[in-house]
Amino acid sequence: MPFVADLSFHIVDLPCYCVATARGFGTSPEMDAWSTLLEWAERNGLDPISGGHRFFGFNDPSPSSPDAPYGYQQWMTIPPNVGVDSHEDVTLFKFSGGRYISTRCEGLSTITDRWRDLYGYAEAAHLGHGEGRGLEELLTLGAQSPGEYVFDLYLPIAADS
Repeated sequence: MPFVADLSFHIVDLPCYCVATARGFGTSPEMDAWSTLLEWAERNGLDPISGGHRFFGFNDPSPSSPDAPYGYQQWMTIPPNVGVDSHEDVTLFKFSGGRYISTRCEGLSTITDRWRDLYGYAEAAHLGHGEGRGLEELLTLGAQSPGEYVFDLYLPIAADS
């Protein structure tokens, strides 16, 4: 599988995090997951714009065809003893971290191609597949349009890679 040679790829060790997670399901479930999580954060006095949180998301389950409904999980890192509770739509758990190969994605319209590039690079570099799933970290929480979104994409690789 070919990959874009001018992209930067980095090996990253993500640490353990306490996270709050919300799910959406449908033909564009990302906004449902985001809305649920941000409303929960506001009710619990957590300021998502403060810069003190990281936001990771992923398909769960992935779409079976281009127009098929699918699921999406959105995570927000939270301090370990923050004193918030789960809610029927938001659960809390500990993400165990791990080793990932990462690249940057600028603009939502390029995310599928960047994922393809990341998989291609990992394969060409003979990086073994690691535990967990691929993550999309949104870096531009205040962006007004999908073209302004910037993500770091993380593909799990073997710990000895």
